[in-house]
Amino acid sequence: AAGQASEQASALRLQARAQTQLDATTAAAEALARALQIDRALGQPDRVALDLVYAAENEQRRGDPVSARDYLDRALSVYTATGDVRGAAAVQQQLAKTR
Repeated sequence: AAGQASEQASALRLQARAQTQLDATTAAAEALARALQIDRALGQPDRVALDLVYAAENEQRRGDPVSARDYLDRALSVYTATGDVRGAAAVQQQLAKTR
């Protein structure tokens, strides 16, 4: 069951990425929220952080830099808490571009 839920979250992330590129940002935000909920329930911090980064990109596309920064700050917290130095550095670079 956990594998199936993980695959569903991955599919939602992929769907959301495509929707963001197509400017269907509301649908993308909904898909990412569902993916985030699944990944949290499964206890997958690497996927949670990825969901948050993708949500930030979607918010940037929507023209909401404040929300984008909030998502990036949350992703940075997850990467930092899990010791993912590369993930944290990548998010810090994105944050520098949005400030």
